[in-house]
Amino acid sequence: DDTLQPQWNHTEQPLTLHTLSSIRSLLINPSTPKRIVSSILKTLTQSNLTHHTLNLLSDLATHHSSLSQLALDSLLRATDSPTRLAVDSLASVSELSFPQEFELDDDRFVSMCFGPSIPGRVWMLRNAGYMFRIRPALLFTVLLGFTKDPYPYVRAASLEGLVGLSERGEFHDVSMVKGCYLRALELFDDMEDCVRLSAVRVVASWGLMLSASSADMKAYWCNEVFAKLCSMARDMSVKVRVEAFNGLAKMEIVSKDFLLQSLSKRVLGNGKQRETMDQITSEQFTMLATSVAGALMHGLEDEFFEVRKSACQSLHRLTILNVEFAREALDLLMDMLNDDSVVVRLQALETMHHMAINGCLKLQEKHLHMFLGALLDNSREVRCAVRKILKIVKLGDLAMFKSSIDRLLENLDSYLQDEADVFSAFSHLGRNHKKFVGYIVKETFEEVEAAFEGNVEFKSARIAALLIICISAPLFNEYLGIIPPVLFSYAVTLLGRIYHAFSDIMDKDTLLAYLCEKSRPPSDSVPDINHGDGEQQLSLIEGDTPKCASNGVVDSKIGSQIMKEQKELTSYQVEHHQSEYSEVTVYINYILAKFPDMWQMIETGFTNEVLRSLR
Repeated sequence: DDTLQPQWNHTEQPLTLHTLSSIRSLLINPSTPKRIVSSILKTLTQSNLTHHTLNLLSDLATHHSSLSQLALDSLLRATDSPTRLAVDSLASVSELSFPQEFELDDDRFVSMCFGPSIPGRVWMLRNAGYMFRIRPALLFTVLLGFTKDPYPYVRAASLEGLVGLSERGEFHDVSMVKGCYLRALELFDDMEDCVRLSAVRVVASWGLMLSASSADMKAYWCNEVFAKLCSMARDMSVKVRVEAFNGLAKMEIVSKDFLLQSLSKRVLGNGKQRETMDQITSEQFTMLATSVAGALMHGLEDEFFEVRKSACQSLHRLTILNVEFAREALDLLMDMLNDDSVVVRLQALETMHHMAINGCLKLQEKHLHMFLGALLDNSREVRCAVRKILKIVKLGDLAMFKSSIDRLLENLDSYLQDEADVFSAFSHLGRNHKKFVGYIVKETFEEVEAAFEGNVEFKSARIAALLIICISAPLFNEYLGIIPPVLFSYAVTLLGRIYHAFSDIMDKDTLLAYLCEKSRPPSDSVPDINHGDGEQQLSLIEGDTPKCASNGVVDSKIGSQIMKEQKELTSYQVEHHQSEYSEVTVYINYILAKFPDMWQMIETGFTNEVLRSLR
């Protein structure tokens, strides 16, 4: 330890860069003895304060908690130093656990803001509202005054300070709020990108405060703010355009005329119904409409993906304000599914999902090609987002329903790793479109039965998906009569593969009990399946009960599953007669007797024949 005693105990000697580097190495080393750290602290507090010593005091407070309060006191005393050093001292303290009750008197605050150091001024204006207990009126006056500073970064910092001040919600004087809003509008024409960027944020935040200040003028100011933000959608700076669309996403009320105008580059004029624009003249309306014209379309067509993503995100909020606007915007969102950027495609789908949740997503036939095509997208996140929408959207007709099933099956064939989520999508489709399931159950039954009988190639994933959509429809005892009980029997054999599709409403055991219960044919006469027009679709008298044939394995498996689970399940009580146990035993013995022959066939390469026999 004695060899580590440095020469910094002699404070009359200046601390060289080499010495400062050695001190920092000791401070960040957790093994440094405490007495050496204390000696370093004493040396730093007695030496001339510089930016380097401030950084070392900050390191000491961070890595040595027992001495952190002493280091913090030293940093706070440095606030009485010359302006730049005082600001740096405050910045160092702010990176630590800043004392909540720390107060900076008005005179000291103003003095620091007007100091000669430009970086110090910028830091004070950006952070004063968050870190010091300064009177809001004084802070507002200083910040608003510095929006006219000759240095652009000072103007931007003062605007950012005003944004932070608006979040505190302490201003109820309409004239002050309006004055700040109008000053930010003036800076829309500033030459510097950073100033215009901050001005857009001020207009969005203080504009909303202005609209909330008067119930009578709320609609007027919301439309005014919307138009001003739209005017920045064609700014030269990418960041400004992004921020403009971020501001549009915060709007609470916008007239239908302005919303529709934002999707059309041609000014629609003022002859349309203007139910919320009574406070302005026709000339003012035309000027605002000119600013709004095609703003969202420009954003969705922007060459930078950041802007396109932000424009899609703004529709996330705006589409729920008006149904007609949502319908028009959906056409543009569908085009975004062909965007080169995965980020943009995901945001467009997220917006559609939000629309679906709020009942604003009305898919039409013209949308299906682009929308369902995204199920074959190279991005797994995009495919998942499309299926997420399909789980909750209401499809308008049978053709759209069938198209969705076909594309989901293509998704399953192309991306086997999506199987669990695809099955879940099929389950939700069946639950949400019970009527359409009734229309396709005949062809589905024929395909599934042919596969289980071995007449066609058994594509297990496809068959499982078709079974899921059929057995989902009568989950709540509706439309049960149109689903052949044998489909539930087939589903039991694929239980381990399909139960994830129902995991949101039941566990595996409950699903098994449900399938076993529904696989039993009704005791009375079996109803026919009919179209809405009364045309007979499928008779369930034949083929609705398990048969003992060469494929009797299906029925034996059902019986064995029932015996295994009957004592554990309480939601469904299935009663069996002794004769049924005997019949099941016969089936099982038959299967076990065939296993030696099947193994010989596997060894000789006849795998397909073995699989057919097992089925």
